[in-house]
Amino acid sequence: MTQLLKAILSRKVVIRLLLPLLKAAFAIMLVLIMFYLGLTWYIRYHKQQVLTMVTATLNKNISGRVSVNNMETVLLKGFPRISLRLSGVVIKDSLYGLHRQALLQGGDITLAVNAFSLARGILQVQHMEIRDTRIFLYTDDKGYSNTSLFRTRTHKNSMKNVSFPEFNALVLRNVYLVVDDRFRKKKYAFHIHRLKGTLGGDEKRKKVNMEADVLVKSLAFNTVRGSFIEGRRVRGNFNIIYSAAEQIITFSRNRLQIGDEVFYAGARIYTETPWKDFSINIEAPSIRWKDAALMLSPNISRKLMVYDIEQPLAVVCMLKGGFKRKGDPLINVKATVAGNVLHTPGGLITRCGFTGWFTNNYIDGKGLGDLNSAIILRNFTGEYSGIPIQMRSASVVNLKRPVASGNFTTNFNMVALNNLIDDSLLHFNKGKAAVSLNFSADIINFRLARPKISGAIAITDAALLYRPRSLNLDKISAVLDFAEDNLNLKRLSLSTGKSRISIDGSIRNFLNLYYTSPEKMVCRANIYSQRLHLGELVSFIGQHAVNNYIVPLKRKGNFTEDIRLLFEKCRLDMKVKVDTLHYKKFMATRLTTNILFTGNAIFIRHAGLRHAGGSLLLGIQVRQQGRQNRYNLKAKAANVNVSRFLHAFDNFGMQSLNARNISGYLSSAASISGRISQNGALVPGSVYGKLSFSLKKGALLNFEPVRHIGRLAFPFREMDTITFSALSGRFAIKGEKVVIYPMQVNSSVLNMDVAGIYSFGKGTRIQIDVPLRNPKKDKDITDAATLARRRNRGIVLHLVAADDKDGKVKVRLGSNKKPNKPE
Repeated sequence: MTQLLKAILSRKVVIRLLLPLLKAAFAIMLVLIMFYLGLTWYIRYHKQQVLTMVTATLNKNISGRVSVNNMETVLLKGFPRISLRLSGVVIKDSLYGLHRQALLQGGDITLAVNAFSLARGILQVQHMEIRDTRIFLYTDDKGYSNTSLFRTRTHKNSMKNVSFPEFNALVLRNVYLVVDDRFRKKKYAFHIHRLKGTLGGDEKRKKVNMEADVLVKSLAFNTVRGSFIEGRRVRGNFNIIYSAAEQIITFSRNRLQIGDEVFYAGARIYTETPWKDFSINIEAPSIRWKDAALMLSPNISRKLMVYDIEQPLAVVCMLKGGFKRKGDPLINVKATVAGNVLHTPGGLITRCGFTGWFTNNYIDGKGLGDLNSAIILRNFTGEYSGIPIQMRSASVVNLKRPVASGNFTTNFNMVALNNLIDDSLLHFNKGKAAVSLNFSADIINFRLARPKISGAIAITDAALLYRPRSLNLDKISAVLDFAEDNLNLKRLSLSTGKSRISIDGSIRNFLNLYYTSPEKMVCRANIYSQRLHLGELVSFIGQHAVNNYIVPLKRKGNFTEDIRLLFEKCRLDMKVKVDTLHYKKFMATRLTTNILFTGNAIFIRHAGLRHAGGSLLLGIQVRQQGRQNRYNLKAKAANVNVSRFLHAFDNFGMQSLNARNISGYLSSAASISGRISQNGALVPGSVYGKLSFSLKKGALLNFEPVRHIGRLAFPFREMDTITFSALSGRFAIKGEKVVIYPMQVNSSVLNMDVAGIYSFGKGTRIQIDVPLRNPKKDKDITDAATLARRRNRGIVLHLVAADDKDGKVKVRLGSNKKPNKPE
């Protein structure tokens, strides 16, 4: 009981002691409220006077003009501070009349001011809210800025009545902020939906916590290049620290949402420099390639948008520059890709991985911008249409006139090339390739131009079908060596069925001409074959199988059209040596020649060879004309076995005279032209030209036209074998007809004078004068003049060999007119 009584008494003592304090506090609060209400009432009923004081105070320390259309107090907002809402606020610099750009215009500005200071006529702002306002910071092309109105006046105490740096809270709502610096070609424009900042700390270290929701209209560090993150909404918190000693504003690393993407960003601004240097670091742990590219300025994004990476990648970006510096800021971007799919103008690269950098300061001291920009890749791996590729390093330098360089290695089965080249052009059946190249090239419209490549491609045991000419090549091995601008073919060997060919050669200025003028490329090669079957290569003189070859659409990753142009436009200049040459029945040895292949023609020059016991010297031109090909032939033969020669060329289409009917050693000179079919056969009736010959130790064997004459005129002479000591003549070939110039035939059985026309079809008419004197009577005479006089003694039989209505050559008696040069 005693304890309870003591407790009650003690509580009363406490209450008795606190009650005066509570009354005093209430009285003070009441006085503050009365003061607040009284000051509010005073401002409301003396609004014009207070507005005049406020505007006068604001105008006192600027070289411009602040005008306010209206002012009103806002009760309880910011209590115990007095809140003044200024509407229709316009801030203009002194040169507004020239440039017509107000620094601030329209909307409302709410100022929470110190009530006691205001009562003493001093405007001390502690909180500011700007709403529905346009802020335009303008710098003309000569460097004058409307922000110059805030420059401190010369008198000592000019800022004693206003203390904007002391306010501890700032709120912006629906504010359109523009920084248009035409002198430095920069433009920053933001639609601020909401921005709230609170100030803390002390004089040495200020702290600002800021919440932002801003739509970026422009973030152009260089208006010529365009804006970063244009049209993206930025939301997040900023923790900002200002160090007065270091003159540095630090934005701590915070999570931001830019558009739909999550970033982590931090920044530093060095305020002591006249250009306000800044350094901004932005990280995106997972972002898609095109979303990242669209956040960059158009001069960069246009080039990056040509490519795409399917899965998100990690990106780190650093911007460093000055708000008042001319030109671009320093930009460094790093991206990490692993197990991804890369889309390029040339096709897809799967299983792709690399570390990539972008910088606009590739070489220090060369300036910031496209000319000194670079995209650098390290440890690039991937698979291109089934072909594994690897690049230790690669780069694209100078985005204005881009140059690509790097190294490229791969080993693959050549069957994979069927994924890149249409089957209507080439089909690979087997083979392996090992590639190791260093390259550099200009990039024009995202295609390589004027490239330089060094390194080699080694091909082993390959086989392919070149469909336009139905040409099968097997057992291909080669080393393609790239040195400077040239392509050298080393140790190239291949088979075409029965033939084995070895080639060494080069194409000068190959890479430049390949991309610019493939028709000017010339491959100079030395070719050797121990045994060559020309029939396996005869498709080269034919027309392409155009109906079976359709130029494909230019789809990604398809090189068909480029390769087709290379094959068809490149000229091939070859020095050829063949030990044994076969073509149908024709066989020659020790062939040496120079052959030039152009787009639609073949020139065989100075072809020397051994054939049928003699020698041939040939010059041939073949031009492709539709389904038949035009040829021109100049040939000389010396001491060729005539029987074997006719057999090799299928008797040149003659029906009555063939290899079994003649023997001897032929020397001849010919200049003829004609047509040859796709399969290499002579087109009958197409040959025109001149031919001369001499036959030594010749003989006619069972030649029916002569035997027919013998049965008519010399029934007792042996006409099956007729020998000639020497025989020569000249012919003019005109299609189906062969013009036989007047020619003497002196043989062991009879002598003849022959002239006329021999036709492979119809129209044969040959005049033949046959002296009946038997040549055996004069066999012992050696004097040529005596033989000539005695040759035509006695009766001379005049005959005509002509075809009948059935096309068979018949011999009949003719006139005694001496055979002359036929028409």
